[in-house]
Amino acid sequence: MFGRKGQGALEYLLILAAVLVIAVIVILVAHRISTPAQTSVTVNQDKFDCAKVGIELLNYNELPQQASDVSVKYNDISDTCEQTTTEPDSYDASCKIHFKDNSEHYLYVNQPNTTSVECYIQVSA
Repeated sequence: MFGRKGQGALEYLLILAAVLVIAVIVILVAHRISTPAQTSVTVNQDKFDCAKVGIELLNYNELPQQASDVSVKYNDISDTCEQTTTEPDSYDASCKIHFKDNSEHYLYVNQPNTTSVECYIQVSA
């Protein structure tokens, strides 16, 4: 008589364990699926924020790792960004962008003359 009740309890424990394993797998898969979507939202937000001030982020389909990975177009003139640790003395437009490590940085564009632009991204020292 005791053997049958124990067997039933064991079956219930196995079923519960299976349900928990399935739940953990579903959560992990859902997290993996949502991570690229969050990155895509950040990329689009960066593009939008910069476009509002006239800066076009060229080939900005994923978050950059460093300043030199960012190219911009401002007043139909393109430039690749350089890294700086301080805010430039003068600039014509600025916006916030993100790097792959989710850090926020300011991007500054200066147009010293009608034929060139300069792009700087401020990073922490």
